[in-house]
Amino acid sequence: MTTMRAAATVLCALALAAALVAGYGYWRVNTRGAIYIHLRDIASQQPYGGIADARLFLLDADGRKLAEGRADPKYGTVMIGHPQAGYCGPDLPPQDYLKCHRVLSTWLMAWVHEVRYADLAFGSCEFRKIPLQFSVYRSGMLTWWVPLPHVGGDPYTMFNAALTVNGKTCTLPDRDQPR
Repeated sequence: MTTMRAAATVLCALALAAALVAGYGYWRVNTRGAIYIHLRDIASQQPYGGIADARLFLLDADGRKLAEGRADPKYGTVMIGHPQAGYCGPDLPPQDYLKCHRVLSTWLMAWVHEVRYADLAFGSCEFRKIPLQFSVYRSGMLTWWVPLPHVGGDPYTMFNAALTVNGKTCTLPDRDQPR
């Protein structure tokens, strides 16, 4: 009987460990996130059609500002700024970047699901209340148990969106009118 009891104890311990790891992964993927927004100007001569020096405001359904961002001058990807931590850009030293990213990744999960529109300004163009929808990717459950950066890293949710504009005519390509 003691062998069966030992085997049952080991199985229970393994099941508990698996449940704890899965619970940690589920909590982590629902409390940490990252936003990737690509801005593209179809009239641009820049590589990748990136928009340099753009300002972006993310808005809820009522038009209230949830967050603001600025475009990376080289590729047109948007960096979202945290009210206290600021922008987590590539110019930060590695330790400061990690600290900033931790703060930003938890903060954005409180409001990112409410984003419905974006205001965008660059050059002489201003666009108001552009509908914005994120595609959402959650880290795979199979990698939750491996907290190694080269295998999957800490689980988190990724929010992706793209905005395409015509900077020459200050219009949205799928609409013929200025915004």
